[in-house]
Amino acid sequence: MRINALPDYEPPLAEADEERWFTPPASPSPNRTIRGAPREATWRLVTLLLEALEGKRQVAHLHGMLPPAVYEGLLTRAKGNGRTLYRLAHLHTSEVAPGVVELAATIRIVRADHPDSWHAKTCFGRMEQLEGHWHCTILRLIGF
Repeated sequence: MRINALPDYEPPLAEADEERWFTPPASPSPNRTIRGAPREATWRLVTLLLEALEGKRQVAHLHGMLPPAVYEGLLTRAKGNGRTLYRLAHLHTSEVAPGVVELAATIRIVRADHPDSWHAKTCFGRMEQLEGHWHCTILRLIGF
């Protein structure tokens, strides 16, 4: 038995080589930093993030504090409809090197119409200290 390959019967799409979905990059802004001790700086960053997700703070306030990819992702996630509440349940920080702190946070998510039922999500990140100020270099939201 001999098997022959079928000839191409559809022309290739010109659009196949193009990127179909494109998120414009965040406009450049001066880096905003967070002052204070490592734990307070990480707590402040996560609190600002949760306020933005909840709709109590404009996402633009975090522009320059977060890496560009995280900021762009936050623009799509922050709905602020008032039906979901985000609460910081646990925050763990670890100084892995001088001036470098890694964080892990557990976030309790509660629907306003069902305050007794909740579920937890997590985020982790890395902050680096430059010239006495803390800069977020990595931040990942898991399951949001």
